[in-house]
Amino acid sequence: MKNVALLFIGLLVVVLMGCEDKKIDAPTAQPAAKAEPAKKAEPAPKVALPVKVEPAAPSAPQALIRVSAGAEEAYTDQAGNKWLADQLWTTGAKWGAEDGDTVTRAPQKVPNTKAPQVYLTERYNMSGYRFVLPNGKYTVRLHFAETYDGITAAGERVFSVAIQGKQVLKDLDVFKEAGGFAKPLVKEFKDVEVKDGALKITFTEQTQLPEINGIEVLK
Repeated sequence: MKNVALLFIGLLVVVLMGCEDKKIDAPTAQPAAKAEPAKKAEPAPKVALPVKVEPAAPSAPQALIRVSAGAEEAYTDQAGNKWLADQLWTTGAKWGAEDGDTVTRAPQKVPNTKAPQVYLTERYNMSGYRFVLPNGKYTVRLHFAETYDGITAAGERVFSVAIQGKQVLKDLDVFKEAGGFAKPLVKEFKDVEVKDGALKITFTEQTQLPEINGIEVLK
């Protein structure tokens, strides 16, 4: 019996050792992968905003000639502009009236102008003025005022004006357009073209004699 017990114990030891050899190791836990840091978003490229550029203001035309029609002496107005005394056209002259008569009116108030004296002298009964100028385009301003005391209402003096042969004022009634007696009226004409070296302004009588108080030629 003793031998049987020893044999049984030996077999039991062998079986237990075999079981130990067959144990399966548990898998080793892998460390969690480190999360990649979030990439910073690239800043959007700056877009240059369009800059509004204001166009340069056109330069004011410069006066080449200012004539105080009918005046015997040159005159500087309240704005510092110099007006030449009137003259008749002669051979070799740079400018002048073709014909006509002149008169200086008694001093009186002429409103809404910095050149009141220009409107107190006038040339009347003239056919035109002529100016010698280089070819090109010019601005012409004609100054009028009804200061003859024989004209007391609209329609009593009416005439027409042409520049370079083209009628620019038809049936001009200075008294009516200016709004009464001794009130200035300025008419401006741009892009007057000189092609033959001469600027010509002509007047046509309709009712009473045509008159003019001042002429400006600007470039």
